[in-house]
Amino acid sequence: MKVFLIKIITGVFLISFMFSPFVWAAETAGITVTVTLVQLEIIEATVEFGPEIIRPRQRFLRCYIELTEPFKVEDIDINTVALTEVNGDAIEPPLATAGPSKIGDYDRDGVADLQIRFNISSLIPILETGENSLTVSGNMVDGRKFKGTGTVSVIGTNRR
Repeated sequence: MKVFLIKIITGVFLISFMFSPFVWAAETAGITVTVTLVQLEIIEATVEFGPEIIRPRQRFLRCYIELTEPFKVEDIDINTVALTEVNGDAIEPPLATAGPSKIGDYDRDGVADLQIRFNISSLIPILETGENSLTVSGNMVDGRKFKGTGTVSVIGTNRR
């Protein structure tokens, strides 16, 4: 008997289809389908921002993303990375990255990090004066999701 396995990763679930063809009679064939749903865990990322204090006149906020073994920042789908929450509240639509990204070791801890940027002019209207927690999330190239939260302080806005 032949067994065919097809896996589809949707970002939240891993869907597996197993097909086992078999013959009932000379002219009739049937297929057995087994569907398994496995909820994928969200990969926790370490997220740091620079500068840690935001002033409205600055142009970009840099974000550094690190993943723990066995995950690698090289496997992040950069086109899916976005700022998705401010102070625990979802941003609709999420704030996309701005400009080029690069891989390095910003904090010199021997673990590669992915540097991305966000336009501060897009951030200022949704931040409060004082400390803010910012959540960045996205997908890995295999469809799994990652998420991490860091903090920044804001001075000099009209918001409270």
